[in-house]
Amino acid sequence: GDLNVACRVPPNGVLQFSLRTSDQREAKARHAIALAEAEAFFDRIRSGRPTRLTQRQVVALSGEVYREFVVALEEDPGLPDRWEYFESWVKHSWHLFAPKAGSDTPSGVSRDTPLGILDRVLLRHGLTIDQDSRERFFHEAGRTVREAASRLSENAKGDYGPDENVLRFPPVEIASTGRSDGASHDTSFSSILDGWWKERKAAGGSPSTHTNYRGTLRKFAVFLGHDDAGRVSKRDVLAFKDRRLEEVTARTVKDHDLAALKSVLGWAADNERIDSNPASKARAILVTERYSPFASSASIEAGLVSATERPASCLPLNTISVL
Repeated sequence: GDLNVACRVPPNGVLQFSLRTSDQREAKARHAIALAEAEAFFDRIRSGRPTRLTQRQVVALSGEVYREFVVALEEDPGLPDRWEYFESWVKHSWHLFAPKAGSDTPSGVSRDTPLGILDRVLLRHGLTIDQDSRERFFHEAGRTVREAASRLSENAKGDYGPDENVLRFPPVEIASTGRSDGASHDTSFSSILDGWWKERKAAGGSPSTHTNYRGTLRKFAVFLGHDDAGRVSKRDVLAFKDRRLEEVTARTVKDHDLAALKSVLGWAADNERIDSNPASKARAILVTERYSPFASSASIEAGLVSATERPASCLPLNTISVL
């Protein structure tokens, strides 16, 4: 998401940085996200050794890179040439930014460079990875970014059909000490969506609903900066609702965004993937204008005055009497 910042830890151990908002409720939501990510990151640092990623984990994390590009830019991707050029640039220049030996922690480079993009994904999961994992992640991400550019090029040409490529990415499953109850359920959005869809499909659910809900969860993940349903709070849902209301109509927020979150997170709560459904009480207010099929006396009078003031040449033919 747009909440990641690079900062140094001063001698007093207090991290300070701007949350980039003057809205108090939004600041509280962002503070909660930043605090959780900082705690997870330092937990990894304290463990004393970098994590080695499996091939499956590398591909799963690369999927987050893919979704970050596509979800953020598919709405208005610009001209196809832009993405064709970018795809060519990645193919021929990505390797120039390869991580150097000993860079097993976030590089602190600009968030818009290749290494900055990878760091952003790793920070979401509080991951410090070894050199081998970092190199493999880097090269897999390069392939993924090319695929994302190709997809955005198709969007720019008017093709918004189902994105089959996104299905190749498995859910992110990183060992965590965040839960003490021994639960081992995967709480990633993609995992609970798969479980929800398995039941919904068996009950005759529509594939289009699955596609729409998947798109909403992608947007929600980008907004949050992570895809862990177990970390989602009621404030997160409300903050996401407010953000979406700035972008789309209240009807869309109610019937699409909130409907998706309530249904999928509700399934996760019912199946003990998460403790409770944080979206259960979220609402979007709709204003319905009442009207009568009968014209008011004032509107009839206004219509008659308007008609009598117009010259005969301006009246419809069926209103002119021929003597």
